[in-house]
Amino acid sequence: MTERLEWMKKKRRTICASTTKPLTRIEEEVSKDVPDCDKLREMLSILSTKEESLTDIDKGIEDETPTDELEAEIANTQDYQDHILTWKTRTKRLIQKAESERPWVSNASASSVKSLNAQTVKLPKLVIEKYSGEISQWQEFWSQYETAIHNNDVLSKRETFTYLKSYLTGAAARAVAGFTMTDSNYDAAVELLQNRFGRKDIVISAHMSKLLSLTPVKKSSDVAALRHLYECEIQIRSLESLGIYSGTYGCLLCPVLLQLIPEDIALDYTRKSDLNDEWKVHELIKFL
Repeated sequence: MTERLEWMKKKRRTICASTTKPLTRIEEEVSKDVPDCDKLREMLSILSTKEESLTDIDKGIEDETPTDELEAEIANTQDYQDHILTWKTRTKRLIQKAESERPWVSNASASSVKSLNAQTVKLPKLVIEKYSGEISQWQEFWSQYETAIHNNDVLSKRETFTYLKSYLTGAAARAVAGFTMTDSNYDAAVELLQNRFGRKDIVISAHMSKLLSLTPVKKSSDVAALRHLYECEIQIRSLESLGIYSGTYGCLLCPVLLQLIPEDIALDYTRKSDLNDEWKVHELIKFL
């Protein structure tokens, strides 16, 4: 171990020791029935300063550490950084919640009070489904995640990155597995996910593939199978949100759908439809 590396590790131990105090005070304050938000803000500011110092010293240590020891070194530092990040996120969330629930003291009129009560109604908890890498589900996942977390100004990019990784599984999780929690890596991870799962051409292809691989229904009495077939409307709506309307592919999809439904239902549809007009997907879906 070089003298410089030894000195940096000693400095990191000192910073970690001084970081313990604000962490402990935050944990104690958060555990109270009525936490003091002003104290939490002070400790949060101190903790952020300590975190920046640790990030700088960790980068220097990584640059000086031999390659064969680097993995173990990163693992040791990551746990402590994650601990800091966890408490920063909890503290910010608690402050935000406390401020949103703070009474508004004024001589407001009855209408103003009614308006305030309407604004402070407790909404259901937002649940974002985890994303496994299914391309046809990317749009739905990203729209929820982008609104709730990606565009949340209260969170730092490192905190947002923590949330992002917690919502990814399977192929999506493996795609960003090599990224450490840094601001620049968050941007790189989002770009990678967008390019791999969110490109318009591959999303369109995924929805079309689902439409063309629907399971045929043999009997008109098989209601469960018909309902499953009717779910093709989900793919059609998803395509429309991408600017691909059924009018551009309806003449191809309608014959395919008619071959998938029982003969008596297909015959009934052709009798009731105007054969002089082009087949329209929405009319067939509505008929089903």
